[in-house]
Amino acid sequence: MSRHVSVRFKSALAAGVALIAAVVAWQVDAALKRPLDADEMKIDVADLSSYAAEGNLLAKQRIGASTTRSFSKAQSEMWHDKIEQIARKYQSRKPEAHLTKSFGDVQTLAQRLLGAANAVMDNTKGGTATTAAAELNQVESDARRLKLSQPFRAD
Repeated sequence: MSRHVSVRFKSALAAGVALIAAVVAWQVDAALKRPLDADEMKIDVADLSSYAAEGNLLAKQRIGASTTRSFSKAQSEMWHDKIEQIARKYQSRKPEAHLTKSFGDVQTLAQRLLGAANAVMDNTKGGTATTAAAELNQVESDARRLKLSQPFRAD
């Protein structure tokens, strides 16, 4: 009889775990489909500004060869992945209806930063990192300006 109870208990436990997993998956899916709001965009602009500054340092390190190649490559890949994640978010999600202009500004900034990040990653030519550093400087400046001037309110 205890074996029968054990099988029923395991079945009930498996059903409970499956139900919890389904609820979590539903919540994650709903969050990913939810329109971007002003607070999320403000955070993303701050992140993009920070990533541009970080990229500027990475590009300068590559130019001056002040770090080992493997360290530089590992840091650059992690940095690039973070930028790519934000750029993908702005390709796959929509903004709240009243934030379309702000959304477009952040999306453009993310794409510019991704382009500069690609240039830093493709460091086959000496001038590429120098050009990328200049673009990263400009993106960082534009992100700061966007952060200060963009109220992320109705269009």
